[in-house]
Amino acid sequence: INKFKIFKNYKIDKKKFSFISLNKIFIYVFMISFGCQVLQVVFIYLVSIYFESNIEFLYSLLIGPFAMAVSSLPISFGGWGVREITMIQGYDLFNINPDTALIISITIGLINLIITFGFAVIVLLLQFVKELVRANGKK
Repeated sequence: INKFKIFKNYKIDKKKFSFISLNKIFIYVFMISFGCQVLQVVFIYLVSIYFESNIEFLYSLLIGPFAMAVSSLPISFGGWGVREITMIQGYDLFNINPDTALIISITIGLINLIITFGFAVIVLLLQFVKELVRANGKK
């Protein structure tokens, strides 16, 4: 962590975390990851409802996590193209129109991009404000 300039001022005190066992950390991380995957499936389902495509929740439950996992492979820029092909082929197994699957996939990609960009801007602005406060405090 200390390699990156943005994290240079953060020191991890191992004594503060000594009460947490590795098993508890694993369980917490697993629960958070599982919750994120469930929310992603719900998100895919809600987007499909928006476009009135009548996709069943089970289809989103089967295709969504697989499409997101494949799109996270480092073979494209941000998963674009890979996610779309995976969702088109996956929903084709359930006789869903490829145009509908493409629209859903692009919408999910755009919303993920906007949310990620928004959080990145917030983090950078907070870091900038912190540096300004530190610089003004030293004068």
